[in-house]
Amino acid sequence: MLVALSSADVRLIVVGQNTAQRLSALAGDTSVELIGSAEDPSPYYERARIFVGPTRFAAGIPIKIVEAAACGVPIVATSLLVAQLGWVDGEQLLAAPATDPEKFADQCVRLYSDKELWSHLREEALARVHDEYSPERFVENLRTILARSRPLKATEREAVAANTASRLQPLAFEGC
Repeated sequence: MLVALSSADVRLIVVGQNTAQRLSALAGDTSVELIGSAEDPSPYYERARIFVGPTRFAAGIPIKIVEAAACGVPIVATSLLVAQLGWVDGEQLLAAPATDPEKFADQCVRLYSDKELWSHLREEALARVHDEYSPERFVENLRTILARSRPLKATEREAVAANTASRLQPLAFEGC
């Protein structure tokens, strides 16, 4: 991927735990920066043109993908992460199978190079994050779950309404 974009002064910044020998072998490459763990990844989201999620094994919500999208950074991710999110390849992000590194690299180059695609994916992902991860959606989902478990008593409904309405804040990840 870096070879394909070498004329564009591209840097690959790898944030997070990674013990892969192939990645460690890139440590001497001046176009690669291996950060390791970062307590606050927001400065890296702010610097990024694209976010790359090459995860091959995962469980749960891929929060780094959601964070990147919330910070307005368009994403290339493995099909596994896309399936976990329920997002659509070509709508909110670009995807490629984890078993196809050439396709994955091609998607990275495509997103990095295509301004219209970059803008489209950025806007759609921001909208999806706002829709799925907003405080209002959280309260709505919680109410749905509680309604299925047992009906709330009138006093419980009033308490939920009083406690949630005053605490709703717009979705924002620190530093974005």
